Amino acid sequence: MRSVRWRKVVRDLGVARTRTVLVVLSIAVGVFAVGTIAGADALLREGLREAYLASKPASATISATPFGDDLVEAVRGMRGIADAEARRSVTVRLRTGPETYRELQLTAITDFKDQRLDLITPEPGAAWPPARGEMLLERSSLTLADVPTSGDVQVQTVDGTLHTLRVAGLSHEVGASPAFYVGRLQGHITFDTLAQLGYGTAYDEMRILAKDPNLTRDQIRDLAERVRQRMESAGVSVIYVFVPPPGEHPANNLLAGVFLVLGFLGLLALVASGFLVINTVNAIIAQQTRQIGVMKAVGARNRQVAVLYLGMVLVYAILSLGVALPLGALGAYGLTVFTATLVNFDVDAFFAPPHVIALEVAVGLLVPLVAALVPVWRGVRVTVREAIGSTGLADAFGRSRVDRAIQRVRGLSRPTLLSIRNTFRRKSRLVVTMSALTIGARKRVGL
Repeated sequence: MRSVRWRKVVRDLGVARTRTVLVVLSIAVGVFAVGTIAGADALLREGLREAYLASKPASATISATPFGDDLVEAVRGMRGIADAEARRSVTVRLRTGPETYRELQLTAITDFKDQRLDLITPEPGAAWPPARGEMLLERSSLTLADVPTSGDVQVQTVDGTLHTLRVAGLSHEVGASPAFYVGRLQGHITFDTLAQLGYGTAYDEMRILAKDPNLTRDQIRDLAERVRQRMESAGVSVIYVFVPPPGEHPANNLLAGVFLVLGFLGLLALVASGFLVINTVNAIIAQQTRQIGVMKAVGARNRQVAVLYLGMVLVYAILSLGVALPLGALGAYGLTVFTATLVNFDVDAFFAPPHVIALEVAVGLLVPLVAALVPVWRGVRVTVREAIGSTGLADAFGRSRVDRAIQRVRGLSRPTLLSIRNTFRRKSRLVVTMSALTIGARKRVGL
């Protein structure tokens, strides 16, 4: 008996090949969306965290009035401090045309070959370290403006003086906020170049690293407060103290917002595929109502007939997973690479997170089966007399106000009247169809 059931399932799938392909693709689209979004989220979070930690991010940054090397050495010797490094950042204007300028933040590094915190690395072809009168343009700046990556450029300092600098290539700072996010270009220079621009060689940023890597953000704030007091006791005025979330890249909040929106769109795709499954199962059962009656006439129970049609839906789901799993992996990688360029880090490896695969399989199997439960159970509960005597029309049509209003319509051709009548003949089917179309439209316009 079991082989007969499965032969019927296989036969139904083969007879309506176009319908089978459409249902499989509709389920696969929802699973693909889930796999792409969840996979890219997992890959980005893991890859970004590893790249950020490898750059030796500072636990806190303290901005202050100018200070010298003696204060840096004093901070390095404080209890709870593993290391400290000082830098100087100035804002100039990069000339991009005869009368056009873009804001440029230049960060001076003491020793490019012996960096301690917030490591900066050169891109291929860049001069390392940059010489006096040279600057390295942080690579995310290219997403904000069309600027040269080599050759001479002019920068205007705060006093209005124009200086010529040579762009010696690109640099990469993983822990920095991308240029498009902060709205200004970024570059790196030596302190000799900083002095050439007229800013002197004093520091204005103290970056510290906590000795204990397990400190909470509040504990790091307490540590930074002690450093602030030490700096002020040396006659330095502290402007602000910044303590980022430990171990989190500055773009984490941006990514969280992006993937929240994408996740909502993926959910809509999944719901739309569920509605399409409901429509398909309704149509199959409406076509096979007499077959259901015959099966029940020879002794089949409701549960046995329901298992037959749920088995068909399960085959749809399994076939859709064969399409969605590899495409979801490719989609996750493509979305990861695209998003990585926005947050300024490189994707070094690709892997399929096991929990994402498990999520895709669970979604791909459960959503179609759950969506099919109601129409299947409602269809198999029909009596033998009702099933064999079914004409394919709803016996209840004409009883509601909407039905009676349709019957009173005059002036339309009979095919048009039949189309309107068939539209409202199965109102639950109409609701499901309109819901699926509405969800699809909202996805397309990005609502």
